[in-house]
Amino acid sequence: MKEIIDPPRQPQPERLTRDCFETICKVGDGSYGKVFLVRKKTTLKQYALKCVDKSHIIKHEKIESVHRERDILMLAKHYNIVNLECTFSDETNLYFLMEYVANGTLS
Repeated sequence: MKEIIDPPRQPQPERLTRDCFETICKVGDGSYGKVFLVRKKTTLKQYALKCVDKSHIIKHEKIESVHRERDILMLAKHYNIVNLECTFSDETNLYFLMEYVANGTLS
């Protein structure tokens, strides 16, 4: 009789929420939201978390712009561009979880 082998199960991706992170400080303001230095509670790893107010982007018709930013950051792999780890959302905000570059500048 032929043995049936179950394929290995893929681990389910972790479901992130804002509560998964401790805010350390605000590092900047943007036209769509604010960026915070945060620490993931389970790993203590630091990230930059961009918080974008959904009502603001809808009111100012910037939905396509936010989608474009997300898509570019997901595809971009360059040492001058921060790595986008993932995105998630809640009822009021969109979140872009990015690598944190200490003392980084644009100059």
